[in-house]
Amino acid sequence: MLRAAEAEDRSLHELASLVEKEPALTTHLLKMANSAAFGVGQPVRSATQAAILLGARAVRNIALGHILQVMTLRVDGGSFDTQSFWQHSLKRASAALTLAELAGYEDESEAFTAGLIQDLGVLALAVMYPDLALDLTASLSAPIELRLERERQLFDRTHADVFAELASSWNMPSDLARAIAAHHDPQPFSSDEVIGPELRRVQRLAELLRVGDIVAELMSLPATFPRIQRVQSLLRTVKSRSPLDLGEIMERMAVHMHDMCAVLDVKVDETPTLDDLVTTAHRLVERISFEYEERTRRLEAELREKERVAKDLETRNSSLNRQARTDVLTGVANRRELMERLETLAIEARADRRPISVVICDLDHFKQVNDTRGHDAGDVVLREAAQRLSSGVRTHDLVARLGGEEFAVILVGCSRANGPPVAERLRARLARSPVPLGDGEPQEVRGSFGGTTLDPGDASSIDEVLRRADLALYQSKAQGRDRVTWWG
Repeated sequence: MLRAAEAEDRSLHELASLVEKEPALTTHLLKMANSAAFGVGQPVRSATQAAILLGARAVRNIALGHILQVMTLRVDGGSFDTQSFWQHSLKRASAALTLAELAGYEDESEAFTAGLIQDLGVLALAVMYPDLALDLTASLSAPIELRLERERQLFDRTHADVFAELASSWNMPSDLARAIAAHHDPQPFSSDEVIGPELRRVQRLAELLRVGDIVAELMSLPATFPRIQRVQSLLRTVKSRSPLDLGEIMERMAVHMHDMCAVLDVKVDETPTLDDLVTTAHRLVERISFEYEERTRRLEAELREKERVAKDLETRNSSLNRQARTDVLTGVANRRELMERLETLAIEARADRRPISVVICDLDHFKQVNDTRGHDAGDVVLREAAQRLSSGVRTHDLVARLGGEEFAVILVGCSRANGPPVAERLRARLARSPVPLGDGEPQEVRGSFGGTTLDPGDASSIDEVLRRADLALYQSKAQGRDRVTWWG
């Protein structure tokens, strides 16, 4: 049949007689000849009449499409969805036919046939690799770039490569086979080839199949504005007698698909119009926008919660840090804070060449308060003593509880001449009035003070400085308490 269609010396009557030897082919040819796509303007009632009105090439194309469809229906594709495959094939064939009509391609039947069989390599791969048939079925509705990439990953070749091998073994018309094999490549032929009329027609057909493939994707993939804009941009590159309009293309495709469903016995869902796609794209944008806003709101709420947790953690850490450096009972600094601050201030004092005075105070006869009036009363006295000492120094000075009833005061920038008067003022402030206890007579509070000064240039250690202040304190106690003694 195919050889007869290609032979120049074979008459149309002889071609028709070959068609009539196969009743199913005859029926298919008559259906196609009387369809809206290939209609010749009058009823066609015989294969001879169809051959005369359509021409040998159109008969060849119609026969080829029918033969390959019948052949593949007998093939066991296993889990591969053959029905879905032919649905997608019909979409591509209708797209190629519509583009051929509008762009002025000389053989519309050839464009339809090529579009119908251009993906036969997919079915061949399903037969050759039945364990991957489900992957191939899933890829039918994927963008062509992803389909090709997936096929290369799975089989190290694409369905177009497989089709080229099959077409050669089947002795398929070389021009048709070459156009189908190259239809995914925007530049399928090398610049070294001589571009004659035949090769130019093959290039033209490959272009229609490539663009038709992407147009058909709009009916299978979720409609988005980028996809619609991509197709519209691609249509502007197709050589055509007049600009190609996507809306008109989709309307004609819908008509052709409706007609060919009965002819090819393939069921296809209702095809969308361009307005349908635009509406769907708008809804998708709205949904994405809504989802984005929802995600943004959730993210902002999460960030606020993280900020709240971070601030809470910072507050707790700050509180823990203060607790680690503060005497719990009196609220002044503890011994650890005293030692660290004294070390830092001593380094700064030496660098600035300014002195530091250190005063140690021990509350006189404090044990008697605990023994006679109880530890609760003793705690009240300790807190009041810490408050009176703190109120008698500057903000950059430091009051700390060394332990028990002993306190220390760091006087920043205070010289040997000024230290004793400040310590005397603290002693007087401590003893200025009894501490009310709420359960009887107020408690007298007095303290013994010992102090020392770390002068600029003095390399004494912190322990040595504290030892000197302690020695001065012991002198105050030995001399009758409630007094100030300065070391040296």
